[in-house]
Amino acid sequence: MNISKNNLSKLCSYYKKMSAKPNGDKYIFFENTFESYLCLMNCKFITAKALEQKYQYRTIVFNDHNDEQKNKVYEALGFRSMTLKNSVSLADKLRSYIEAACAMRFRHNMHALIQLVHHGVHIGDLIYDHIIRVNPGRYTVGKLSWKTDFKSLQKFFLCADFCNRIFKKYPPKYFIAGDIIYINGIYVRTAMRHGADVIAVCTGSNSRKLIPSREKFYPNYHETIRKRIGDLTLDSDSENWKRDMQTHLDGLFQGKGDINARAAYLGKDILSKNKILAELGIHNHKKNIVIMAHCFTDAPHCGGEFIYNDYYEWLVETLKIVSKIDHVNWILKPHPRRDFYHEEGSVEKLYKKYKTPNLYWMSDQYSTATLNSFADAIVTVGGTAGIEFGCQGIPCVNAGKTFYTGYGLTIEAKSKKQYASILNKMHKIKPLSPEKIELARRILYKKNGEIYETPEDALQKLSYECYMQLLEVNNERLSNDHFVESLLDYAAKNDIRDSYIYRYGTEC
Repeated sequence: MNISKNNLSKLCSYYKKMSAKPNGDKYIFFENTFESYLCLMNCKFITAKALEQKYQYRTIVFNDHNDEQKNKVYEALGFRSMTLKNSVSLADKLRSYIEAACAMRFRHNMHALIQLVHHGVHIGDLIYDHIIRVNPGRYTVGKLSWKTDFKSLQKFFLCADFCNRIFKKYPPKYFIAGDIIYINGIYVRTAMRHGADVIAVCTGSNSRKLIPSREKFYPNYHETIRKRIGDLTLDSDSENWKRDMQTHLDGLFQGKGDINARAAYLGKDILSKNKILAELGIHNHKKNIVIMAHCFTDAPHCGGEFIYNDYYEWLVETLKIVSKIDHVNWILKPHPRRDFYHEEGSVEKLYKKYKTPNLYWMSDQYSTATLNSFADAIVTVGGTAGIEFGCQGIPCVNAGKTFYTGYGLTIEAKSKKQYASILNKMHKIKPLSPEKIELARRILYKKNGEIYETPEDALQKLSYECYMQLLEVNNERLSNDHFVESLLDYAAKNDIRDSYIYRYGTEC
């Protein structure tokens, strides 16, 4: 963590005022293995302190390595810090090497790797997503390499064994999760298997308990949203929710919202149907089907299982299929945030490789909102666009699970053969009925209102504003110094126990 000494001292002095002396025999855990920004960690700190005060449980923090500044913060809060590298023996390391070597038997079978279970916890999907995330330019695995992938396998087994051992020794009552993907998911899933209640905290969003599920690869991003949404009964007046939903959609298509919404919609050209088709080079009256590419390395299994191994394989196979289907126009739309994942030019290369007279390119200069004027359907694995444009009557084909599948709203492929068959019939696609449009709007309304609507809470807003600033500035020291100054200013006027974050912890 990078922060000025002066602000670190001030922060520790403030946190010491919150210190309790818990003495229970149950434990609260969270991990900060990758996070170094205080605006992302503070919600975990406050939630843990609230749970400590209520139950007298003790708090343990998992770290990837020793960090002197972080350790001072933990000491001020009264938390115990455990570092993976300092908590494993030579025997533990040898065991993880043997386990990784055994797992290499799946090096030519990616489906089997993705299904891998260890200590009763699914870890294969996390390993797979980790491999493509940490290897620049590698968007699909294909087969495991002893040279480049064995170390990743060993690290995962070492972490899984470590978590299993620690949770046996220190029974976890709560695990506070900032993220549930990649190697972070090992901590969360293992804690849940050992009986912990998992509280998901995310800067700028509602904290929420994750409800246990028998789904594979749980918890994952989309399944937790589905469980939180529950049924689609709305308590609010019907006219009010419809009005609020329309206001949300109007704002969304103008680029008002999170960083993804701004990347897709803000400050870009919105064209009429005739104009966009002319600029794309389409001069016929066939139906227009838009293929919405994902960011390849953005945790492809965050929705659970799907019919391909990853987003890259899905797009390649989709382009192969549509190259033989010429009774519709296929428009390839790259993800507007692919540069954040250092994937510049990757989708363009695939477009050039599989270009046929019926495949067209929609560049980033056009707002994604332009789809409202000309798209007859979209194709995705589980992108949010599927529900956003479903609200506008545009049907969606899904090649995977997401929070809005399973309601009968979209066309869901259960196999590769069925997926190819669906794409072959896209010339028969029809707009969604008024009933399905309302269903889509109910789902999105519940998702926004129940899951990601930021509470009217000064501390949450403070954290979120600092988070948005770090995305713009990307300077760790400036971000942490600014956060401390903002937090102390907040503390001078407010009691931390009145914040949403603290109150949610005391309600669990």
